[in-house]
Amino acid sequence: MNKNVKENQLFKSFDVISILILLSMGIFFYSYPINQHLNKKSAQESKGKAEILGYQLAQIYRDQKLEQSSQSKRGPASANSEKFEFKNEGFIGADAEGRPFKYKIQEVGPNSVRVILTNKQDTSNSKNDSDEVSVDLVIPLNPST
Repeated sequence: MNKNVKENQLFKSFDVISILILLSMGIFFYSYPINQHLNKKSAQESKGKAEILGYQLAQIYRDQKLEQSSQSKRGPASANSEKFEFKNEGFIGADAEGRPFKYKIQEVGPNSVRVILTNKQDTSNSKNDSDEVSVDLVIPLNPST
């Protein structure tokens, strides 16, 4: 009987594998809610940053339009070469993961613009669609409206 007790007390490779599997499952189920919370927080921060950038883009666009309308038709030839022209499409800033925001500005009527910002990449190998941010803002150009 002493021999059977010793054989039952041996630590076998099956025991090691099962302990490792149970340990890894426990770590996964423990860390999954924490990771989901961090992803949601990152997406909220990216959306907030995108909204701020959208309002800043609208302000820059508005200032450029007001400057263009207030200038006379004729001016010094050197003034045009030093002027910065703001484009209606491009990339600006970056989200929490470092992906740039793509923006597009469209005029909606005479007194407002539509600013669309997204961090979605055109590549098909995106790892997670839940962290994509899209912001669509319609902003009046006149401060009185």
